[in-house]
Amino acid sequence: MRGNSISGGVPWPGENIKGLMSWGYGPYGQLGYPVIMSAGSDRVQTLPREVETLTGKKLNSISCGSYISGAVLDNGDVVVWGRAKAPAQLNTGNCLLLGIGSEVDQTMPQPLSLSSAPPTPSSSTGAGSSSLSHHSSSSSSSSSSVSLTAFGSPVVQLSMGVYHSAIVLEDGRLLTWGYGGNGQLGHGNRENREVPTPVEFFIKHVRK
Repeated sequence: MRGNSISGGVPWPGENIKGLMSWGYGPYGQLGYPVIMSAGSDRVQTLPREVETLTGKKLNSISCGSYISGAVLDNGDVVVWGRAKAPAQLNTGNCLLLGIGSEVDQTMPQPLSLSSAPPTPSSSTGAGSSSLSHHSSSSSSSSSSVSLTAFGSPVVQLSMGVYHSAIVLEDGRLLTWGYGGNGQLGHGNRENREVPTPVEFFIKHVRK
């Protein structure tokens, strides 16, 4: 997987590295493209394959959870993809994992924003169409989404977990979303969050 760093924090040498490749288990879209099930197959990609939606885009970092993945673009915006909801048998309530308010698995990267409508499914397979073609590499955003840089500060760190995730903004704020049943989101309660929500503690203690 190419970028300035890969999940695990290992720097990638050189500059102007663009694009992303992924492989492995991908039934929920967490590889960034649809993996077609064939005879004897379990929707596994055994060779590195390019995530075409991110072709030509420079990435600062990527993060991979069990069912969800994400990347920080060079302008400080974030894209996410993969499983939309936690499994019902876990009794997590209506727990949305991607932070974009969608209940549909996303097989292509989608912009993470604070006030965008959920992506519209493009087919019966449950994969939403990517809006990255309208998502500029600058800090401006399309009419369908408000980028995190427009919120006030670019993203400098992204961590995609199994059922909850977090981003750190350049100004020091922390935002979390996903399953909060054990208080892991840091909001002083055990509620789930569908979209990135600022952790008040760090707003109060952030370095000015």
